[in-house]
Amino acid sequence: MSKANKGLRVLFFSPPYPHLGGEDLFGTSGREEWFPLGVFALANAIRLEYQSPVHIYYQPDHTLEKIEEIIRTYVPDIVGITCFTQSRFACFELAQIVKKVSPGIKVVLGGPHATFLDTQIMKHYPDVDMIMRGYAEGAFLEVINNIIHQSPMSSVRGLTWRDKKNRIYQNPQRLLEDDLNRDLVFDFKDFFIDGLPAWKSKDTMISALPVETARGCVYRCLFCSRMAQDERRVIQRSPKQALEYVHKLYRFFGPRQVFFCDTNFTINKKRVFEFCDILRKESPFLEWTTSTRVDLVDKEVLQAMRAAGCRRIYYGVDSFCRHLLPAIGRNFSPEIAVKNLNLTIESAIEADANLIIGFPGEDASTVAQTYSFRKQLRPEIKLHVRPLQIMPGGKLYYQAIKEGFDEAYWLKDNGPDFPIYTQSMPAKRIQGYCRIIKDPDYYKTNKTHALRMTPKKIQGQFNRQQKICLLDILYANDKRYCFSSSVFFERIKLFFKLNGYRLVESVPEADIVLFNTCGLTDAWAQTNLDFIKRYAKAQKTMIIFGCLGKISPEVQKSGCLLIGSTEIDKFSDYFENTISIKEIPSSQAFASARPLVIAQGCVNKCSYCNIKIAKGDVKSRALEEILHEVKLFIKDKSYEIFLIAEDCGSWGHENGLNIVDLIDNILKAHEKITIKIYNMYPSLFLKYYSSLKKHIAKKRITYLLLPLQSASFRILKLMNRAYNLSSMMDKVQEIKRLNPGIQLYTHFMVNFPTETASDFKKSLGLAKYFDYANFIEYGENAQTPACRIRPKCSLEELEAKKRIFEFAKKKGLVKGEFVLNDSSLKGGIREKI
Repeated sequence: MSKANKGLRVLFFSPPYPHLGGEDLFGTSGREEWFPLGVFALANAIRLEYQSPVHIYYQPDHTLEKIEEIIRTYVPDIVGITCFTQSRFACFELAQIVKKVSPGIKVVLGGPHATFLDTQIMKHYPDVDMIMRGYAEGAFLEVINNIIHQSPMSSVRGLTWRDKKNRIYQNPQRLLEDDLNRDLVFDFKDFFIDGLPAWKSKDTMISALPVETARGCVYRCLFCSRMAQDERRVIQRSPKQALEYVHKLYRFFGPRQVFFCDTNFTINKKRVFEFCDILRKESPFLEWTTSTRVDLVDKEVLQAMRAAGCRRIYYGVDSFCRHLLPAIGRNFSPEIAVKNLNLTIESAIEADANLIIGFPGEDASTVAQTYSFRKQLRPEIKLHVRPLQIMPGGKLYYQAIKEGFDEAYWLKDNGPDFPIYTQSMPAKRIQGYCRIIKDPDYYKTNKTHALRMTPKKIQGQFNRQQKICLLDILYANDKRYCFSSSVFFERIKLFFKLNGYRLVESVPEADIVLFNTCGLTDAWAQTNLDFIKRYAKAQKTMIIFGCLGKISPEVQKSGCLLIGSTEIDKFSDYFENTISIKEIPSSQAFASARPLVIAQGCVNKCSYCNIKIAKGDVKSRALEEILHEVKLFIKDKSYEIFLIAEDCGSWGHENGLNIVDLIDNILKAHEKITIKIYNMYPSLFLKYYSSLKKHIAKKRITYLLLPLQSASFRILKLMNRAYNLSSMMDKVQEIKRLNPGIQLYTHFMVNFPTETASDFKKSLGLAKYFDYANFIEYGENAQTPACRIRPKCSLEELEAKKRIFEFAKKKGLVKGEFVLNDSSLKGGIREKI
């Protein structure tokens, strides 16, 4: 039971690097994108236990005046400050400001730097009253309780504190507590004063939402300080609860990548499989990254993680030297490290490997071993190579002290945050070795240690020496994202990686810029074109992939190389390759949802759609080719298959086959296979329903997207989508009786020319028969017949229909989204590296 609130007010700060105020608030650290996970955990624990007023101030635009104003306005009883080594002086300055406002406010520090240098800080910075060592949720609650009841602080384990006579006490160490399973307070917007700053869309650990699924570590690596506070054990959150936490964060922050920030995510293989199974079933489109030791993965684990949406793994490798690895606490062989890093890339997961140079005993021969194994790594692996640094805590730190390192270093503000450990060799030599390991061609320009490349036969117009930047022009609203385009782009990306091309993250460093484009509506086509024009001044070779080149006359006249969505095989013609793009199945490139693109183009003639202009009539993949890819699914023990096409019902029409032939053959391949069908034209669904019915009843078909587009016969006629709506709805209801668990999705188009409120309400009335219904604003296409239909619907009519939709959704009459074109125009470019 929660204790009574005594009015104790708590305010948390996460200060920037390196000081408060000034122009160098963050340097190049990117801290404005870091989510204060530890601070939030503390605030959450206090709110649950005491219902106390507790808030967090976290803004990148700190100024001394602003901080002082916040403290005076909020009038806290306790100020909690997260102290990292990089931000230590900002923390000390903040403590001075707090005491200047009111000497009676208790200043409490926590975080890694304060944990290991607690007595040093307390001796030299009298404005700090207490320091929480290690994980502080339990200790902070006890401190609040003792303040309320005026009890002595000597009972709080894990606390360093000073009494009224300025005497400093260091209480015994606190054991690792199972605080991960606390409930979470949501919506938690009121935690943050002035809200959270906007995060940039970077594919990094920093910009991702951090989620702890486990806490602690069982290993004893030389340079790491975790063992000093984790007691070599691990506390785990249940996978179900971790996913619930992710969903809550999504609702607050909006969709973004998740970083499962466990020290070693894969330490428990059985738990990884359980976790990935839940992710795959309940959040099939979630993208996430994580970190682990390189010896804690294998092919099965990696395939499970990739199928569950894992996009990148950060590995602690540290060295490829055989005799150094055991000495630093990495008890695996360099062969295992190389094998698992390469296996990660082969599993279509991006791999980041951390290497450190300068360990005790490091010399030219150990660096040569690391260099030798480094050359066996696939070129797609991203290496982070840095000197060994002295950091507070851990075995190396105390070894350095014995060797003469002066702890007073942390009180000086005139050097690197973490000095290089130089007992093995001088710092400049270590830094030189780091450059060689990271970039074997580094010394070519210096004419020293030159590494010669073997000339390779150029098969196409472009070769492997040219650097490529891949840019995906996305819509802001994922409800309208093109699945087939995404699959093709991932396949293109993998084509370059498997063939040894160097992919770079920015246009200036690239020789070739490749854009993935969309031209679904005139507005989207123009938005895509505007983004491309931004980079025209860079004077790079530009390749336009996707529908835009077939639709936009301006792009066609641009002189750029155009490759249409149906011409993906041309990449093998234009680029030097060992593995052709035909040899890369969609399943290998985009495994999270197990998509299978079966056709492009369409046999239908909807009056508003320009797919025929971009892709032409249906072009079906050969049955044998599709079944070969299905065998790859089965080999990977992935039995849920997502059929994707502009209209799956059109498959096979040009060669005398039909979708029933395809589905029958796929399901015969293995008894465990189930199928999801993305996009099937209603009239074709009705045509083949009697044959598909048995698979629905046997739960072999588990998902259907049937885009009705309208419930008005008049509007359907204008759309040139004449089908028997009454028969269609009978089949929809029969499907739910046959298989109540099947997922039925649909789309309705809103504000199609001449659509009235009455027409719209008819569509809204049918939405209740579906598990999810997207109501999507009509977008004009100048080259389609619908563009000439009059009168057009106004924005006022659109807004009125949106209000009706929101009311129905609030009443629980419809599940889905109302998707506006203007939101798509706010999209940006996501770099796909």
